[in-house]
Amino acid sequence: PPYDDGYKFHDSFYLVTHIAFTVSAYSAIKMNTKDVPWLFDYCRRSCRYWVQMADPRLSGKEPEQLVDIDGLAEAVDVMRGCGLTDGGDRLLCSSALTLLAFQRPDGSWPYWILAGGAAERKGGS
Repeated sequence: PPYDDGYKFHDSFYLVTHIAFTVSAYSAIKMNTKDVPWLFDYCRRSCRYWVQMADPRLSGKEPEQLVDIDGLAEAVDVMRGCGLTDGGDRLLCSSALTLLAFQRPDGSWPYWILAGGAAERKGGS
C-alpha cells in the first residue's frame, strides 16, 4: 500500500477504517475478525506497511520518510476493537510502540504534509 500521487491508497484506507468503526459502533461493540475478514486483513497490511516505513524514519536513515501516524492509530483502534491486545498480537504491540516513539515529550504529535511528492515537516520532527 504505497502512497500514490492521487492518494488512492490513503483515501481507501480511511474508508476501510470507518467501515470498521461503523460495524463496531466506534468500538462500543466488539467486532470479530471473522465478521469482515477482508477489512481486517487490509487494516493489518496497512498497519504493517506504516510500521515498516517508521523504522527508517525513527532510526534517522530516512528522516523525511512520511509515516501516517493517524492512519497507524486508526489501524490500532480497529485491531483493539476486534479484541486483540498488545500482549497477544505482535503487530499491534509494534504499532503501539511506533506511535509512542513518534509522540513528543509534551504529549503532542508531529505534523507532516505531502508537498511536491515529498514529506514536508511542520513544527519539528
